[in-house]
Amino acid sequence: MEKKASFGAYTEYWLQTVVQGTVKPNTYTVYRGLAKNHLLPSFGETPLKALDRKKMQLFSRRLRDEKGLSVKTVRMTMNLLSQILRCAAEEGEIAENPCMHIRLPSAEEREVEAFSRGEQRKIEEAAVRSQDGRALGVLLCLYTGIRLGELCALKWENVNFALRAIEIKSTLCRVTLYGGGPRRTQLREDSPKTRNSARVIPLPLFLFRLLKKKSAETKSGYVICMKTGERVQPRTMQLVYGRLLREAGVPYKKFHALRHTFATRAVEIGVDVKTISDILGHCNAQITLNRYAHSLLEHKRHMMKNFDKLFEKTARVRN
Repeated sequence: MEKKASFGAYTEYWLQTVVQGTVKPNTYTVYRGLAKNHLLPSFGETPLKALDRKKMQLFSRRLRDEKGLSVKTVRMTMNLLSQILRCAAEEGEIAENPCMHIRLPSAEEREVEAFSRGEQRKIEEAAVRSQDGRALGVLLCLYTGIRLGELCALKWENVNFALRAIEIKSTLCRVTLYGGGPRRTQLREDSPKTRNSARVIPLPLFLFRLLKKKSAETKSGYVICMKTGERVQPRTMQLVYGRLLREAGVPYKKFHALRHTFATRAVEIGVDVKTISDILGHCNAQITLNRYAHSLLEHKRHMMKNFDKLFEKTARVRN
């Protein structure tokens, strides 16, 4: 392999030769974006051999303190940088990966954005009233916790009416295409986000009935579709969702709040964490525990009140 003196030259080689075709298109787009926005402006012209552990640690701190990036973005950027430099070390371009043993900021606890019970009721009522058949997608997300891309990729062949369940087998996303010409994007249907994201989700009876009714009325292969029968693009579904919130008189939250709302309600009604984790498609239950720790604590407090009632009976006996 021809030696690549600068970090920028090696990064381009790594992206085109080592990574492209081995990761999902959406992941490749994320790598490209992080490299363009954060890595290349700082190290593009820097010789690979001039990069050391001190520079890496200072860069990590600058991303957080000066650029004001979130902990998640800092960690993603530094992990990408480490992947590139690890490969450079393995190929003999540098002696070792200078990102080894770099201290990264701790993962921040983000407030889960979910709708209240009252807001959820208003959204559901607006969805039921709506003449737009795509409003059913909002109800699906509220009561199954599926992601936006999973909703847009959901086909009737993925609805198992015998088991009264839906099977998540694909996701729809828009990715950036990189080449010699102008920047372009393309809508792609791909396998789910992770191995655990491919899952079977049982349906509540009311949702099963709504889907059964719609399946008899449509000729489209997609559960949520345009009037032409074509699949709904994620951006279009977000617009439908935003309009529904306005009609319901509910303050705007990101589409992903529907997924968080499902998980929050599940905790409130006493569904165990492992079941919630499986339905959401998390890699493990610890992710679910961390993300919904506040809701779980509130549920535990509510459950512990039962012990007060138990002790009150004991106190009455003593008196």
